[in-house]
Amino acid sequence: MASSDIIKRELSLRPVEVEIIAEKPVEDKPFVLKDVTYGSDEFTLNEDAKAALDSLLIPFLKLHPKDKITIGSHTDDQGAHKYNINLSQKRADNVVKYLISKGIEASRITAKGYGETKPIAPNQNSDGTDNAIGRAINRRTEFLLQKAK
Repeated sequence: MASSDIIKRELSLRPVEVEIIAEKPVEDKPFVLKDVTYGSDEFTLNEDAKAALDSLLIPFLKLHPKDKITIGSHTDDQGAHKYNINLSQKRADNVVKYLISKGIEASRITAKGYGETKPIAPNQNSDGTDNAIGRAINRRTEFLLQKAK
């Protein structure tokens, strides 16, 4: 049975939308699980985030026990830079704690908080007004797979 077959089987047990085009994570290309997002000024994982991790990432990491992963968390541009760095690090650390609680070895995981430094959507509209949707998109966690050599 191919690893992609196992991942598909896991996904069919509990459907979760993910923003991954490939059947499995691709090395050196960050990806976002759609449901691993955060409310403003929040860093805890909600049930949707846990379900997304349980459905795709954790099964994949268990199938590939030598691969490593970097967890990169982000914020919107609200608040001071130092605060956002700390908040995003708490987000990344919570993902790491969750993965460890599910049996993924800590030595395989790196966590990095980027604060507001790497937005993927505008935090303000072109007229200078608040872009709540863009800010919500920026409050995310990205995953970067490093295949075992």
